[in-house]
Amino acid sequence: MATVPQGVQDNNQGLGSSKARLIVAVAVIAAIGIYLGYVVHNESLRRDYFVQRLTTGILVLGVVVVLFTLFRNFASVQLPVLTNAVPPVAQGAVVTLAGAAALFWILLGPVKNLMFPPDQLFSGNIYYKIAQPGDPLEPVKGVVVQIPETDQKSQPSGEDGRFTITNLTFHPEDVNALYSGLTYPFEPAKYQHSRYDVIQRPSLPPTTPVISIAPTEWTESGGKCTGVNTSGYTRVALFVLQKSLPTRPGYSTMSIKVNTQSSRIVDAQKEKPDNEGFEDQLPDDRTLARGWSVPAQASQTEVKLTLCLGTKKGGQPPARNDINTGFWFEK
Repeated sequence: MATVPQGVQDNNQGLGSSKARLIVAVAVIAAIGIYLGYVVHNESLRRDYFVQRLTTGILVLGVVVVLFTLFRNFASVQLPVLTNAVPPVAQGAVVTLAGAAALFWILLGPVKNLMFPPDQLFSGNIYYKIAQPGDPLEPVKGVVVQIPETDQKSQPSGEDGRFTITNLTFHPEDVNALYSGLTYPFEPAKYQHSRYDVIQRPSLPPTTPVISIAPTEWTESGGKCTGVNTSGYTRVALFVLQKSLPTRPGYSTMSIKVNTQSSRIVDAQKEKPDNEGFEDQLPDDRTLARGWSVPAQASQTEVKLTLCLGTKKGGQPPARNDINTGFWFEK
């Protein structure tokens, strides 16, 4: 009876013929291809961290199986470099595993970027919620934006509400804004220009504190108090205040009050704004105080006021340091 050479026996063990090995390799490649194609076209799967890790494991296993199948006949080849360390019958497995590891290491980057392409960043600005379209946006400082699936977080937002998250492998569909111990979930796709007004504005008091305007903001005009009855006053002077006053979101009315200490208000006029919303609202002595109210503007309000101040015999000349001015906001 003829004796089968040892190398031939090794070649015919395990998977058998080259045709059988080729069929196994093709089947594994086809199965992996179908799986990868399904994942690539399914955004929700690509965003799942478990699926990302499962895909990596399948790719590793597939590379090992295919290479081990195709190069199983290496077991009959004696490699001098492995002779003393590995038995000849096991050299094929060593070569296969080493080749699989090298190939996978080379392909890992491209395959990962193909399957889960990293976005450069996810960024935008965080604002307080607005009451109605067209209201001004107020940025929120100190907000941390979180991607729930991966728990990736931004640094706290700055004065302008700006945040940035890098190294994302998907486009986030659901995001959390973390602020003052509360979580505000939102969907970026529902907002335009990466401006996210999602933070609930804290409760506002009915009235803001009075904001003072320095007397130096008033300027003495060289003009006279025309059209005004100045009888009884020995000295009169005209002062003008022209200033842009900031708005306060959440309040509907802005009020301004002017009062004096020693000088008397002979006349007070409002030149700006010129809408009819301004109304004298103070019932007390009109020679000591005047005030107006106006609907709060969406942006800064240009204000121009004129005061005709007078003093009687023996009094000090009217001066701007005698003028106290303040404004506040009400709901």
